[in-house]
Amino acid sequence: MWTFFIAILIFVFLLILPALSSMYDQEYSEQGKRQKERERLNDETDSALATKKALNDEEDRRLAAEKVKLADEKRKIEASRQANQNHLTVSQLIIYSSVFIAIAIAIILFFKSISST
Repeated sequence: MWTFFIAILIFVFLLILPALSSMYDQEYSEQGKRQKERERLNDETDSALATKKALNDEEDRRLAAEKVKLADEKRKIEASRQANQNHLTVSQLIIYSSVFIAIAIAIILFFKSISST
C-alpha cells in the first residue's frame, strides 16, 4: 500500500514539476520581455530627448545669429541716422553762413552809402 502512495506521489510530482517549471520559465520570460520592452522604451526616450536637445541647440544657434543680424542692422540704422543729423547740421551751417554774408554785405553797403554822402 505504501508503494502505491509513493508511486502516486512520484507520479504527481512528475506531473507538477514540469508544470511548475514551465510556469517559472514563462514568468521569467515574461519578466524578460517586460525588461526588454522597458529598455526599448528607455532607448526610444533617450533618442527622442537627444533629438529634441539637438533641435533646441540648433534653434538657439539660429536665434543667436538672428540677434547678431538685428544688432548689426540697428547699428547701421543708428550710423545712418547720425550721418543724416550731420548732414542737417552742415545744411544749417551753409544757411547760417549765407545769412551772415548777406548781413555783412548789407552793413558794408550801408556804411559805403553813408560815407559817400
